[in-house]
Amino acid sequence: MKRTKSTPVHPGEFDGSVDDQLKFLVNLNRSKPPIVIEKSLGFLIASTMTRLRILVLRKIKEYGYDITPEQGHVLNAIGESEGISQSEIAGRTMKDKPTITRILDNLEKKKLIERRSDTGDRRAYRIYLTAKGKEKIAMFMKIIEEVDEKAFRGLNDNDIRKLEEILGTVRTNVDRQNE
Repeated sequence: MKRTKSTPVHPGEFDGSVDDQLKFLVNLNRSKPPIVIEKSLGFLIASTMTRLRILVLRKIKEYGYDITPEQGHVLNAIGESEGISQSEIAGRTMKDKPTITRILDNLEKKKLIERRSDTGDRRAYRIYLTAKGKEKIAMFMKIIEEVDEKAFRGLNDNDIRKLEEILGTVRTNVDRQNE
């Protein structure tokens, strides 16, 4: 796919809808990389992630949910630690602060979260889920469970544990190189 000034580099750059992300990823998935790249384990992992993301987006659309995977990820981080700061959300979701601000603005407009002043720092806010936000997390996690069930069909518990261990090692190695 030819990149133009308005073409996002990756789906996390989208301000757009689930449909926009889905179209982008399906087109990206159809493009054929050089044969040498296809043999790279890094490419295999990235390619698999793209396919998983397409499946998640299709499920979101199928259920008629109005949140993106990024928003679901952020909601889940908030749900795990109510009263979390914006900086902590950025760290847990591996997104930069401006991206988190944009996502939180959208979640607040949808009345899924509320920002409350931090009593210890008047410049900061603590983020809390609304009742509607808690419902959305449950819906989002249902999708994630369905996708995992389909994607990892045929793998037993030992296979899953080994895959988690291997991917954890790869992630740690990459993190060390990025420090």
